[in-house]
Amino acid sequence: MADESIIADDSEPGGDGWTLGRLARDLGRRIPLYCFEKLLVLGREKIPTMSIPNGIDQRAFPVYKRYTRMGSLNMADTIVKAVTDRQQPNGFRIKGERIRLDTEADDLADSLDLWNTVDRVCDDVAKYGSGYVCVTSGVSGDSKVSIQYASPWACNVSDDENAGCVYSHDPVENKERLMLFRLTESETGQRSVYYRIAEREHVRSLVAPTDEDEVQRIGDTYDTDNPEYWEPGNDWEWAGEPITQGMEYALANNHIPLYRGGPEGYVSQVSPHIPTILRIDQGIFDRMCIVTMQAFRQRAIKGLKRMTYRKTDPQVQAGMATEGQPIQYDSLFAMSPAALWLLPDDCEVWESQITDFRPFLEAESNDIKHLATASRTPVDVLSPDVAGSAAGANLKHEQLVAKVNKLNQRIGKMFSQALRMALTLNGDKQAAERTYEMTWLPPEPRDWMSLGEAYSKIKGGLPTKTIWRLVFGLNDQEMADAEQDLQDAAFQQALANETVALNAKTAEQTAGTLPDELASMPDGDMFDDGFEDSDA
Repeated sequence: MADESIIADDSEPGGDGWTLGRLARDLGRRIPLYCFEKLLVLGREKIPTMSIPNGIDQRAFPVYKRYTRMGSLNMADTIVKAVTDRQQPNGFRIKGERIRLDTEADDLADSLDLWNTVDRVCDDVAKYGSGYVCVTSGVSGDSKVSIQYASPWACNVSDDENAGCVYSHDPVENKERLMLFRLTESETGQRSVYYRIAEREHVRSLVAPTDEDEVQRIGDTYDTDNPEYWEPGNDWEWAGEPITQGMEYALANNHIPLYRGGPEGYVSQVSPHIPTILRIDQGIFDRMCIVTMQAFRQRAIKGLKRMTYRKTDPQVQAGMATEGQPIQYDSLFAMSPAALWLLPDDCEVWESQITDFRPFLEAESNDIKHLATASRTPVDVLSPDVAGSAAGANLKHEQLVAKVNKLNQRIGKMFSQALRMALTLNGDKQAAERTYEMTWLPPEPRDWMSLGEAYSKIKGGLPTKTIWRLVFGLNDQEMADAEQDLQDAAFQQALANETVALNAKTAEQTAGTLPDELASMPDGDMFDDGFEDSDA
């Protein structure tokens, strides 16, 4: 069934119908896990109702059923956000170039609001194990470049990344559509990229992540013997022939327009730890049940052998009962603050003792530590009251940083390739020949004191730009701004130095003095021109 075509008249092995069928069914098999992972992250997973003790009073059943919804500790969301909160994109650069500044890529990313798409994809990768983007010429078919976010709930890409599909539903026409992208190579070595659309008239059959009721229902089937997979069926029809027109930008980059990113094996941050998370939830539920049950202590009377009243009983002598009348023990030992029990001879009252649930708390703490170790999440993130050594805490943070860096590398590769394709579509004919690299800010917060100390130690040993990039984590645009700031500061300093020198030279100059012979002459002789007034 997995290899059958979903197109009635296109069943050739390796053909478009066969390829689309494999992609669609592989997507359908992941849906129950996606639903359950979403419930875990939202804290909406439920303890199975089979965990409620058998023989429980029906009046108490709603209380225990309520506990099945309350007995969950939202560890999945903490594990996810420990990763995503540390993923901060920093820009793009041309890899291997001597001049690394490439503002064109950053400008295009800014115009496409790509950073918001990066955040959504990082969130998908952490929750579901994979994230998708699609490079197109715009929603309305115009020439505007677009790197669109694509949901992992509706997309799938083959392992060799030569084929991919995207599911959609049109509520107006009541049609389901599957768009197939393929990169093929003929026997002569000629490659081509095309897309093709299959459709059928049908209500939406693939669950939407926003449909909370369906997500809850399908998610509850994940951890059972019969998880509810999505089966696309085989009643689809091609809406037309394969279309290669307008796909030249994809062919130039030797890739379909649909990109997938994620860790090795495309496993989420939650999936490997589902048993541990469920074990912690089960322990919390059991503890809540024990606390509730022991809040109402059970009491018993030991030594009761008679079932009827005797003549000597106080109740008979007081006229409250007759000899031989059955004793109603349920009313005789009624619970009341002012109740007084009359116990027969040789009777003893027994009362249940409080159960020590500290072992449950210790087991829960140990499970949290195990979860932190397995997920490479610092223990203090999952449980702030857990004490540990400073060396151990640093080691856990190093493991988390290494995990984030690895994810950034794989996600960054996908976005670098998608941006290169977008630049090609935008008219940059040389973009397909370049290798772009996405840069990220350091996963840990910047400690400027430590950075300043590191700079003082390696200053002079490495070029200034290398220190800016590796130590301070500046991107190309920030380095260009820093260079401009240095030039402005140097100009201002040179101008200030020139002003100081000019002021000093002016201060050294004094008023001129006349020679002694001129200074001793009368004022009239000093300006005598040798002519008499009559000569004028």
